[in-house]
Amino acid sequence: MCTELSIRPASKRDSADLLVLLDTQNAFHAAHLPSFFERGDTVEDRILRVFEDPDAERLVADDHERLHGGVELRLAETKPLPILVRKRFAYIQKLIALEGFREKEIGTALLEAARAWAQARGVHPLRTSVAPGNERAGAFCAKQGFPETMISIETALEQTS
Repeated sequence: MCTELSIRPASKRDSADLLVLLDTQNAFHAAHLPSFFERGDTVEDRILRVFEDPDAERLVADDHERLHGGVELRLAETKPLPILVRKRFAYIQKLIALEGFREKEIGTALLEAARAWAQARGVHPLRTSVAPGNERAGAFCAKQGFPETMISIETALEQTS
């Protein structure tokens, strides 16, 4: 684990730094996959809602001066379809490590904290999604023991007027 940084639950006083982290991630996704993501404003209201959700958590990596990474988790269940095995799981909605700090294993430390959070809530699967073309995130997840379990595919349809 990263020794210079501490991993802790985010608080409302972290909102300004969280806006920077999320804005950085949004810009990355919009630049790398513009057919799926668009550059939008990260609104503080969205950040504050996580603090009010008992099934969500945001953990951050900080050096006691500013945030350098974070992970947002949410408890979820498989869809109630007769063909699916029903289970509760923790879903990683966002995992962010700022450039220049990735080599310090912030992602690994945040992921370890996410696993502990999920286990403390009695859920064992930990899931996430990686955008196509994001080889760095895919390689990180594979290294951390995340096998590929489902691939989402789509095709464009002709629009009729």
